[in-house]
Amino acid sequence: MNLAQLHTYFTWRTRLRGGHFSVNSTSYAYVYIYELLNNIGVTDPLSGYQQLRAFQEHYAPSYGKKMVAYLQQWLQDYVLYYGLNHQAANEAFADRIAEDRQYYIVRHPQDYSAAELLKVFAGWITYLQHCRLYQNNEEEFARLFQIIWQELVADPAARVMTLVGKQKINTGYFFGNAVFYFRQDPQQSTYIIDSERQYQLKKRQYYCTSWQPCQRRGVKLNAFFHEVDRLVRQAFGLGHPLKARPLSPAILKDIQQGIQLYLAAKRREAQKAAEPELHMGASAKLPSSNFAR
Repeated sequence: MNLAQLHTYFTWRTRLRGGHFSVNSTSYAYVYIYELLNNIGVTDPLSGYQQLRAFQEHYAPSYGKKMVAYLQQWLQDYVLYYGLNHQAANEAFADRIAEDRQYYIVRHPQDYSAAELLKVFAGWITYLQHCRLYQNNEEEFARLFQIIWQELVADPAARVMTLVGKQKINTGYFFGNAVFYFRQDPQQSTYIIDSERQYQLKKRQYYCTSWQPCQRRGVKLNAFFHEVDRLVRQAFGLGHPLKARPLSPAILKDIQQGIQLYLAAKRREAQKAAEPELHMGASAKLPSSNFAR
């Protein structure tokens, strides 16, 4: 920068540090970000992080999507490199944590409601938009699906997570495309974001272990839900028969087993509900399908 540019930059930066946000040259904005990434003008990394977050909130969108994307990645790198607390990690990695939570729910269906489980899949597939059983009784379909999915997850032979995703290790480099001076190694060797995502930190790079979608996940899961739909229709005698789609025998077996467990649960509920009537001399009747209209 020449003297005039330096004067303009320092004046703008002083106002910025005082909380007076005004859009200026994109080049000045990047210089300011690089200073913060290198902890120039801040008392400690947490203070630098807070100023980067303030810039992200008030400024970054005014400079376009490219800066927004860069700053989001650099904030995550900043948390890892300087070993900030998990409150900062929860903010910087909010989008990643939301993805991780979906995989956790899918892997631990017994710990969540049927609606929460099905909601995850509804965000990944299109089949439910055209599934009559789901449209007729979403709550009951979710309950049935949870029982089926629990059977699948508990059966190693089904390998059902291959329909969803797989754990991979990806390599990343700290502060890519930024001007950064590596004066020290990362503060920690391992940083655990949550149960589904952790980082191994080594000098200028890191290795991230996390869940990632499998190839053609939407196609695979649509075929899977088609088979759930087909076998449920077959078990309840609902609608017209559907043509079978290729799916492993182990998965098909667990779907059928889940349907039987669901039916058994419905019978127990019907018998329990009928007990007062039986004492009065009435006969118990099993309920018809909750999916029919």
